[in-house]
Amino acid sequence: MAKVVGVSEDYVGEYFKILTGINPQDYKEDQRMEKLVILLRTTKKSIQEVGKNLGCKDTTYFFRQFKMMFGITARKMRNKELMINT
Repeated sequence: MAKVVGVSEDYVGEYFKILTGINPQDYKEDQRMEKLVILLRTTKKSIQEVGKNLGCKDTTYFFRQFKMMFGITARKMRNKELMINT
């Protein structure tokens, strides 16, 4: 994005944070987590497979981040969703 508009990546990152209150990397991670929640609710793919489909090279780290963000593991969230929908 920075190359397209001809400015530095740092400038884009700072401007993004001013506009959104969050840095671009954290925003990207938040978006992945939200997509993971949707996929946990709407697909029967394994949790590991869902993580890999979202571009996570280190699924262990990704799922640790998930637990920090939502307070429960991805597996518990999926099981909770299954109980609600049955």
